[in-house]
Amino acid sequence: MRDLDRLEIYESMKNRKLTFSKKRSKKEKYSNLWLFSFLILMIILVFPQTENLYPNAEKAMKVLSVCVIILSIYMIYRLLIEENLWKIRTKYKKEDCMDILLKYADSKSFTSCTHAYNHVIVNRPRRFHPGCETTMIFLIEDNAVYYTVIQDGVKGDLPVAFFHWMMKRDMKKLFEENY
Repeated sequence: MRDLDRLEIYESMKNRKLTFSKKRSKKEKYSNLWLFSFLILMIILVFPQTENLYPNAEKAMKVLSVCVIILSIYMIYRLLIEENLWKIRTKYKKEDCMDILLKYADSKSFTSCTHAYNHVIVNRPRRFHPGCETTMIFLIEDNAVYYTVIQDGVKGDLPVAFFHWMMKRDMKKLFEENY
């Protein structure tokens, strides 16, 4: 699990961003950012030379390069807002929200790591990256749940990039059907 030492629950809810002591260096955090920037640069530099070698592949190369650039920009965006909290309003008190979230986590094969009166943190090992985990963090107050998902390890694969969208959809469904 990602190290969440001294997680400031109320400060995080107020700022809508996880507030905790960070032990990771900036170099480690932004290594993926440099990787994606390098990929964008390589496509821009390599693309003009391929036109003469494969004239029939020019359209395919243009489409591929645009897709890679868009995906890289999206990955950079996800890295930068990884610790932001999303908020969903509910009609439930903290205890009811806690029960609903623990059932949801269990249905998605997450194991409870920490849960207290005002927060739930659950983990699940990542399928393609042994030793890395997906961590869902829920901060709970009456009539509202703040949540985010944090991935350890490589963040450049597609399931990681789109997991927060699936989680956001699940949260809306979960609290609307129980609303």
